[in-house]
Amino acid sequence: MYGYELLLRWRRENLGVLLPSDFLFDIREPKLEILISKFSFTQMLKFNKETNSLCSINISLEVLKSDEFYHFASRAIEKYAPKTELFMFEITDFNDRTAADFKLIRQRYADFGIKFALNNANHQNSKYLKGMPFDIIKIDMRLCLDVAKKREGIKNLLDLVKYLRGELKFEKLGAQGIENALSRRLLKNFKFNFMQGNFLGKAVDRREITAIIAKLKEAKGAKPITKDEFENFLIALDYKNIALEFLENAEHGDITDLRFEVFQEEIKEIKTRIEKSTSHKFMLNTEINKQILDILALEFEDLQNFITKYKARVDKFILNLEES
Repeated sequence: MYGYELLLRWRRENLGVLLPSDFLFDIREPKLEILISKFSFTQMLKFNKETNSLCSINISLEVLKSDEFYHFASRAIEKYAPKTELFMFEITDFNDRTAADFKLIRQRYADFGIKFALNNANHQNSKYLKGMPFDIIKIDMRLCLDVAKKREGIKNLLDLVKYLRGELKFEKLGAQGIENALSRRLLKNFKFNFMQGNFLGKAVDRREITAIIAKLKEAKGAKPITKDEFENFLIALDYKNIALEFLENAEHGDITDLRFEVFQEEIKEIKTRIEKSTSHKFMLNTEINKQILDILALEFEDLQNFITKYKARVDKFILNLEES
């Protein structure tokens, strides 16, 4: 296990536990953001002292460049005397506007020994990363999530990882958004230094951490996707996209007999690819074949009666694909 990310939650009597997305976007007052960051930093100090573990918090460059937060952090470190080399600031607002501030902020906090990570690397903010002294680059969660959902998501992530490692020479990359076994295995092929997400462990109370650690130890046995499995996964993705497009057209009443024939030809190509596949371990191929055979045997006149049941089968297939 690499370390802990301390996540902010707000417990309200009438509303239950609120996620940051439920309330942080409503904060427009800089002093309030600094106050919340002070609280998060104090909790990180306490947690570090309890566990002697690497731990991080999300924080903005806007907060870090304020004298108020800097002097607070300095006093707090002196009070708690923690191992600050086990601290990490995950920067949430690195972009074209704030990039110029980062080097100065990193230099200012250098005496503390705190590590810095970029929380959400993407194709936009990576343009400003050259020469930036980040210790770790964490890929934007949305890019990681797309890997298990669409073919272009795989290419987008691959291009970004190659750019970060090859041209910018960043050695430590992290993946976020591990939501199921499929995404975990796919992302293992990118050889990330660490991965995180709800599949590995959701945000938990301090008392539940021991159980989470046990689960993470079990997760080490997960293997990357093999070449044969990956080819079959792409077939399943392509079938999913064709089926969803067809269903969307059907819901809007845009299916003509000509469009139906095109759809049949498209899924016939999917069937051919499955037959040529060298892997017989991809369990969803059987279900795809069944659906394709039913569609190829279907007459256009019977299409409307077929759509409702077909939609339910496609929905179940997509669920199985994500859990496969």
